[in-house]
Amino acid sequence: FGVPSAASAGITASPTTSAADGVTATTITVTLKDALNRPSPEKLIKIDQGNGHSVISGPNPAVTDSNGQITFTATNVITETVTYKAIDVYKLQLHLTVG
Repeated sequence: FGVPSAASAGITASPTTSAADGVTATTITVTLKDALNRPSPEKLIKIDQGNGHSVISGPNPAVTDSNGQITFTATNVITETVTYKAIDVYKLQLHLTVG
């Protein structure tokens, strides 16, 4: 038996704005749950920022943990609004605008 597919998801950023100093980070957390609202672990996640210029770092491989969560950090040296998109490589897409 495999891990059930993710059926719902959330993406949050904290803080939602940060200094464009290349040091101050925003933490981006993605949470996936299955159809029974249980955590959806072992899902490969990709973060996309469209035309943004931030530097994104996270675990490698970028898979959700036993709580169905994965955390990335983003820093930037350009003052801009960035829309981050979390992609469950095999299913869901989530959007979050930070700026």
